[in-house]
Order: sequence, then C-alpha cells, then structure tokens
Amino acid sequence: MIKVLIIEDSALMRKYLREILEEGGEFEVSSARDGLQGLEMVHQLQPDVVTMDINMPGMDGLTCLSRIMAESPRPVVMVSSLTEKGTMATLESLAMGAVDYIPKPGGTVSHNIKQVAEELCSKVRAASKSKVRTKGGTVAQMRARAAPATPAVKRRLSESGGRLAGKKLMLVGSSTGGPRTVEEIFTKLPAHFPVPILLSQHMPATFTEAFARRLDGICPLKVQQAGHLTVLEPGNVYVAKGEADILVRSRNGQRVAVPTPWPST
Repeated sequence: MIKVLIIEDSALMRKYLREILEEGGEFEVSSARDGLQGLEMVHQLQPDVVTMDINMPGMDGLTCLSRIMAESPRPVVMVSSLTEKGTMATLESLAMGAVDYIPKPGGTVSHNIKQVAEELCSKVRAASKSKVRTKGGTVAQMRARAAPATPAVKRRLSESGGRLAGKKLMLVGSSTGGPRTVEEIFTKLPAHFPVPILLSQHMPATFTEAFARRLDGICPLKVQQAGHLTVLEPGNVYVAKGEADILVRSRNGQRVAVPTPWPST
C-alpha cells in the first residue's frame, strides 16, 4: 500500500480526492485540513506521497511545501486551479521541489475533479517511486545560481557560432518532473548561445505561456512561447504551446516555427 496524505482546506475536495485514491485499493489515505495540520501529520505518519492544494488559509501550500522539503523531504504532488495565479504558484512549487501537479478542471473547489481521476492515481503512483531533490528555491534563488559562462566557454561558443548559425537547432523534450530540470539547464546557458532552442514541455496550454515567462525571468536566454509563426533566432528559446506541435519551415530564407494544434478527439 502507498501511504498518501491529502492536504486540502475544502472538505468536499478532501472527500473527492480520498474516494478517487481509495477506489483502486492500492493507496492508504489520510487527510489534513490545512498546511499547519498537514506538516504535523507528515512528521507523524511519514507518508510516501503528499498531495497538496496551493491556496489554503493560514499556512498556504507553498509555505508548507518549503517546510516539508526542509524538515522531512518526500514526493509532493500539487493540486492547483488553472488560474493565472494558480499557474504561477504551481511553477514555483515545481522549482521548490514538488515532483508533479494535477490541475483542478473546475477551479478551486472542483466538483468535476473525478475527470482527472486516472491522471491523479497515475501521478501519485509515479511520485511514490521518485527520488526527491531538495535543491531549488524561489525565482530569486534560481536567478542567483545562474552562473555566467567562463571565458573558455565564451571563446568556444564564439568560434563555433559562425559554423552553427543558420544550420543547427537544439531540441529539448521534457515531461513529468521536467520543468525544474529545464530551469537548471537553461539558467546555465549563456545569452549568446549560437543556435535557437525549441522546447516541448508536457503541460496544458494554459501553463506553457506562464512557464515561458518564468524561464525568461531567470535565464540569460530570451524565452517566449511559440504560439504563432515565429522566426527562429540564436540565443532564443521557443516553448511549444501546450496541446500543439512545432513544425520548422523555411520561409524567405529564414527558419520559422509554425505551431500546429493537436487534432480534437
């Protein structure tokens, strides 16, 4: 049995989440009504996985997450609403050490949370097998760790820039647990990186634009979502819009990114 602690201030959401997890018979579920009680229960119960809301009275989800990672590190899956505020907080939580997130399909108190039942169980199951990484932190801490390129690296990039310009692309694909790793990689690349970078991160469309803005704020590179036809330039990162592919085409002698939405099912 996988021991799961639900930290959620809505009694109705606690009920729904418990029912979803207990239905399959593989999870042993406990719950806490807020961050403060949740932190106490983490120490008492030593759960294998914690699922946690972000917006809670008293000790909110981000504060509770930071305490868990400092005092008793373990896999945490955030459960958040798909609002602008909720999206940015979710991305912050991934940088702080959360292993994954589940978007509530119907807002803060989601009466249709059972629409994502299969995804929730799958992510909690995967989280129970994940290795917790306690490094990370706030946007300011991520920016502070972005080490500038050494003179030797700058020289090699300068020498190779002419050869690579117009010919090469860097392609990065990332899924569960990826945003934090992507941040760690991109914060260490210099602003004058000699080729364009295309990033495909498995996220809903409502998250990828905010993710691009976050990366742009902490990376030396320029980062934007490729939500429309965009000319590809060196030193830039282009994030594929959620639920869409990026096709690379040549137009008027320039390479461009063409977003192609997935067909509806």
